[in-house]
Amino acid sequence: MDVELLEVHDFLAQHRPFDALPGERLRALARVLRLRYERKGALILDVGARNDTFFMVRSGAVEVREGGTDLTSRLVEGEYFGYRSLLRDGVTRNSVRALEDTLLICLDAAAFRRLIDEEPMVARYFAMAEADRLRAAMESFHRHHLGHDETRLVTARVGDLGPRREVVACDGASPVAEVARRMAAADVSTMLVTDADGALAGIFTDKDLRRRVVGTGLALDRPVAEVMTPHPVTMAAEATALEALLAMTKRNIHHIPVVDADGDAVAVISANDLLSQLSGQALYVTARIEKAEDPAAVAEAARATGASLLALVEAGAPPQAVGHFVSSIGEAVHRRLAQLAEAELGPPPVPYALLVFGSLAREDQSARSDQDNGLLIDDAYDARAHGGYFEALGRRICDGLDAAGYPYCKGGIMASNPDWRLPLSGWQRTFARWITEPEPKSIMNATIFFDHRAVHGEVALMARLRDHVLGLAHGDTIFLAHMTQDALRASVPLGFFRKLVLIKDKEHKDSLNLKRQGIMPITDIARVYALAGGSPTVNTRERLAAAVSAGLLAASDGADLTDAWDFVAGVRLKHQAAQVRAGETADNFVSPGALSRFERDHLRDAFALIRQAQNAIGFKFARGIMS
Repeated sequence: MDVELLEVHDFLAQHRPFDALPGERLRALARVLRLRYERKGALILDVGARNDTFFMVRSGAVEVREGGTDLTSRLVEGEYFGYRSLLRDGVTRNSVRALEDTLLICLDAAAFRRLIDEEPMVARYFAMAEADRLRAAMESFHRHHLGHDETRLVTARVGDLGPRREVVACDGASPVAEVARRMAAADVSTMLVTDADGALAGIFTDKDLRRRVVGTGLALDRPVAEVMTPHPVTMAAEATALEALLAMTKRNIHHIPVVDADGDAVAVISANDLLSQLSGQALYVTARIEKAEDPAAVAEAARATGASLLALVEAGAPPQAVGHFVSSIGEAVHRRLAQLAEAELGPPPVPYALLVFGSLAREDQSARSDQDNGLLIDDAYDARAHGGYFEALGRRICDGLDAAGYPYCKGGIMASNPDWRLPLSGWQRTFARWITEPEPKSIMNATIFFDHRAVHGEVALMARLRDHVLGLAHGDTIFLAHMTQDALRASVPLGFFRKLVLIKDKEHKDSLNLKRQGIMPITDIARVYALAGGSPTVNTRERLAAAVSAGLLAASDGADLTDAWDFVAGVRLKHQAAQVRAGETADNFVSPGALSRFERDHLRDAFALIRQAQNAIGFKFARGIMS
């Protein structure tokens, strides 16, 4: 065996599933392999093309994009691609491109098929990687770390969830009024809409009725096809509950039609159907929080947040999904504490909304989050008559949050602070002062409070506040320039020759602060674009998408920043999950020595993209005040 062949043989022997092959079989396989070199940026596989090769990364790295657009994975030394198309029809569904100069080990299609035909263990490995990798990872974690009840989320099939009742559907030409009556009669919140051939064409929900019909004053005799959500996301009956929950999270939807092999709808599942599968120390604790009878029970349920994050990260859930799940727990804690306080104090004397700010408002919380909240009260508020009630309400909420693992805000941004317990007109004046008098403290406050969301109470109050604030900020070039200048203060930890610049202070020496140096700069950039475009959304990824739609940000730049956010957030979550697993307090400080070469290299890429984006918004919005 020559040197090159021996090196390939030894490399295979170190990686699954080839490490389990008998010696002679492995040597025979090594003899039919070939090496292929691809330069950085080279397109290795394209969507729709025929593939006749199994690829294994020997050195370097590649990225895989679903449909050629959405980044799904980055593969490094010892990882595979191309086999999915070989196991199907030979046509690729994804594109694969070299992220750096890359050496590939290649096996032609005929030899790969012979291998899986002759080696059942290899066949099982790649079949599992094709269909069940996520499911198997979750089941394995739960078997070793959680109880039987907690495995139900990953083992239950969506076709088996929810009550068995007849699917309610209507024709797209049906008037909205008739559809609403049928929904009420059937006691359902969702109506499936079909086309003339009886095929699923859309979905219409109670939320659509409120927002698209009643909220806009649309005539009730209009056809439901005008206000339905067309081409809804569907799930096969064999899909798992986890897959359904991830789909709901990614698309911010709460109902998914379940279809059979012929594409016919057989059921509709909701987020509540998924949550109903959980009990005890379950992965998703929202249901337990909502049923808690006192603040101590809320705190007890919320202690499972770390386990939830750990399980999702180990299952390979995308960072935005993890953030959404963890934030949903935080939102439930806030909401239940407010409900319990109202039960003790009595009904609120005037309407109010419980606002959250920062990461919870953006729905990107991780394992380490303090509380940032306030009360937005109706202008019928009278300080003498109502002040005592809302002071007690704010104190109970904040004390309960601290007990539930959301520490008091060191900056005092809490509903227990009278400064952040204001009527609508008071909040409007406060935001107006920040916008019209953009001195440093005002800008600092704006970066926090512009990311706000109502999690309990009179949500319409928040909508009125947000509309007012966006109306003031949109088009105010001076304020926008100051917000941009603040966004440029974050120092990206990248020096000459792409060297990572590490923290030098004693407490976190030689580490990176992934939140402050990676995630927050992108958050700040996205906020500037949201203000410039008048976008009401507060989620960072959604703000970037809105900026692209508004023409403020090129699609490629939006995709680059989104990828950078995903990658940095993913590295941070992996770091925090390891800390949770070890029983340590999660933080944002990562030592480069604890990262793989791939992670270090691509953090550099992400930081470079962030710096480019900072330069771009500085040129676009802050030229008038830049020194």
